[in-house]
Amino acid sequence: MGIITAFVNQIGREAARDVYRGVKGRINSPATSLIIPSDFNTSFLLKVTAFKKLVSEEETLRHLVNYVEEAENTAVDNLDWLDIFTELDNKIEFCKVELGPSSQEKLSVLDDQNQKTFNLKLEEHKVYITENIAAMEANVAKSPNYTLGILLTFLCCNPIYYKAGLARIVTTIIMVLILLFFAYWAYFCFFNAEKIAQQVTAERIRGVKTLAFLFFSLSFLIYLGIVYRSAKRANEARRNSLSNENVLKTLKNYLDTLRSNHVL
Repeated sequence: MGIITAFVNQIGREAARDVYRGVKGRINSPATSLIIPSDFNTSFLLKVTAFKKLVSEEETLRHLVNYVEEAENTAVDNLDWLDIFTELDNKIEFCKVELGPSSQEKLSVLDDQNQKTFNLKLEEHKVYITENIAAMEANVAKSPNYTLGILLTFLCCNPIYYKAGLARIVTTIIMVLILLFFAYWAYFCFFNAEKIAQQVTAERIRGVKTLAFLFFSLSFLIYLGIVYRSAKRANEARRNSLSNENVLKTLKNYLDTLRSNHVL
């Protein structure tokens, strides 16, 4: 079945593999769900790869017939689906050369059957990729705005905007309250040092202002901690968004290649 080999050569097997490798490589990305491991594909591919000519032509053909029929169970949401049909195509071509004239008619029938199954699986694969592209487009469209996220970071509202979870939001609110507490006392002690000092002396006023500075330092450190964690969250969300956009672009190119280069 040269049609499969021609198809693989047209789209470039490495290009197709790069798409899946790219998706697999994004472990923390929602795109990971595109790759669904298939135990059947893995074991069946190993079995087809290990196929070789047996003692009798009849037994060889029987094994090959079983493999072509089993290929109908191939899952198309795994890169192995293409490898399986490529291997089957190679084995059929191998048998056409190695087996005698009496087996050629049966091999032609198997070749046609394998081609039909391949075409069906290819269409299923296109539908699968199309559906996941639509789902990813929806996720990308809902991605938070990075600039707004950074601005809200300095207002301590970042966890709410990024829906960081109730525990994170409550923790941030508590930290903000503590920050305000220390900031208030820093302000109060600094501008009311003379009132606070029971005996208005330069040393006592300096001590109260030093206390104000400590309160201010504590509030500033707490603020920096909130901003740092929030900025880190915004950057992680940005990286995930860019990763999803890259995967989406690659999948669209891959789908366009499948549609434009495959000729039945």
